[in-house]
Amino acid sequence: MLKGLSYIVAALIPISATVVQVDGNLFSDQKSEASQLNIRMAYPQGWNFFTKPPTDAFYMAYTKKDSEWSLRTNESSSLESLLGISRNVRSRGLEVGHLIPQIEVSNGWSKCNDTTLPCLNELDQKPLSIVNPVDGADLCGEAVFVERNVTPRSYRSITQERYHSTRSAHVTIKCESDQ
Repeated sequence: MLKGLSYIVAALIPISATVVQVDGNLFSDQKSEASQLNIRMAYPQGWNFFTKPPTDAFYMAYTKKDSEWSLRTNESSSLESLLGISRNVRSRGLEVGHLIPQIEVSNGWSKCNDTTLPCLNELDQKPLSIVNPVDGADLCGEAVFVERNVTPRSYRSITQERYHSTRSAHVTIKCESDQ
């Protein structure tokens, strides 16, 4: 009996923390402000620890394949990713996370205020050389990174585009396995 009760209490703590973190919900009232304060002291970040703001920029990586640019990130709907058979797609986010700061430090970005295709076809700069430190890296050789942002909701009645590209970087990625 005591063991079952401890499972119930253990399950209710995260649920109550979730309910308290969301302001103005069905289960909240003014009398529970003291309990909200206690729970917020135990869970100060609330959901912010688990989520990324949806308005943050994200990066798309393209590599050359048969003289055409091919998307290498966000390919989770590809056949090789079916039911998790290949997990290579998951590692690309890690690789991009190592490569983007190198581009930032070298100031290798070019302005790009259009859709993605013109960003890829109008590469006027010499590729920046960067190193991919990830073992068994998938992103190697010539590539283009395009920074994309979500179109703010207030502009969605003006444009049909849900995303817009803001800048691009033409790079040559040297992998640790190549050295």
